[in-house]
Amino acid sequence: MHYDSHVPVKINLIELFWLHLKQKAFEQANDVKMEGNRLFGSGQYEEALSQYELAYTLRLTCHHLWNYAQYVTQTVQYVVRNCMQVVPGKYEDAIKECTKALELNPSYMKALLRRAEAHEKLEHFEEAIADMKKILELDPSNDQAKRTIRRLGPLAEEKREKMKEEMIGKLKDMGNSLLGHFGMSVDNFKSVKDPNTGSYSISFQLRMGKECGKFIKSEMEREVDIGEGKGAFSGRATTGYETSPIDLI
Repeated sequence: MHYDSHVPVKINLIELFWLHLKQKAFEQANDVKMEGNRLFGSGQYEEALSQYELAYTLRLTCHHLWNYAQYVTQTVQYVVRNCMQVVPGKYEDAIKECTKALELNPSYMKALLRRAEAHEKLEHFEEAIADMKKILELDPSNDQAKRTIRRLGPLAEEKREKMKEEMIGKLKDMGNSLLGHFGMSVDNFKSVKDPNTGSYSISFQLRMGKECGKFIKSEMEREVDIGEGKGAFSGRATTGYETSPIDLI
């Protein structure tokens, strides 16, 4: 078998070519990141986000070209750090980018923190608390997460109560709409909260209309004379309909 003494040299050249290609890809991704930082610093948020998105794409290229863990880690870190910036008024975008970063690294606490901040700005208190609890799972001594959970807890509860009230209001409107076809309305729609379970029991009281009440009252106040002898009954009947509403539940 003929041995080509130039083979080792050719292999070295190929390795150098790939190393150069990998280095160029990394540098290009870094340049895009720096441009994104510049745009972000000057308040050009839309343009900055476009650059960060491009940096994310280049990160995938680097991942395929560069097999060395330290370089992949560096790429992930700077792309994640910039893609998840919480831009004023762009909180939904920040949540998307942080979620994308967490798909790459579910334990990346900075992404969890940024996403929690964005959720709080949008008053997604439950989601923000969930991210902070995840941070505590990764770092039980994280004081910021503990403080945030304590602070957002009452806000989350207040929002839940508000949503329940809105739901009850919609149910009342629906009830009035349906009962209106029968000349009735839900005037005394009541919800009582169980202090032990936090659940609600819902009932409504329906008062009869004035004309309907007069008719029933006149009928019940008529003198009644039934039969003769010991089984005879004579008297008047009255109703307290004016003060005693009918509880339907």
